[in-house]
Amino acid sequence: MPKITAAQTRKCRQQLVEILDQVGSKMEHIEESVLKSVDAPISEDGDDSGSAGTREFQIGLIANGEEILKDVRAALERMERKVFGLCEACNEWIPIRRLYSLPYARYCVACKELDEKGELVTDD
Repeated sequence: MPKITAAQTRKCRQQLVEILDQVGSKMEHIEESVLKSVDAPISEDGDDSGSAGTREFQIGLIANGEEILKDVRAALERMERKVFGLCEACNEWIPIRRLYSLPYARYCVACKELDEKGELVTDD
């Protein structure tokens, strides 16, 4: 794969900043909702399973959002170090089409597949 150009990196940086804004904003709303639901009174029959299930789901969304934000910040940091677009496992260039669809990707497709199977070996 060819090295990522400066223009391609700028486009990915713009996408990453947009993700930071969007996910951060959504997380604020979810966190507010969770806080409000914690203070909400329990229903007359004493069953708060619906709100507890909703809270659990929202907490899962928050954890997922935090993971995305961490990955986005790591991608921006890789840009600063001039290693953005290099697979963290095999050190080959990640195809730009993958980066355009997932700008915080750490691995090329082959290494990501190994990672998902639990078979990826890195120096970390």
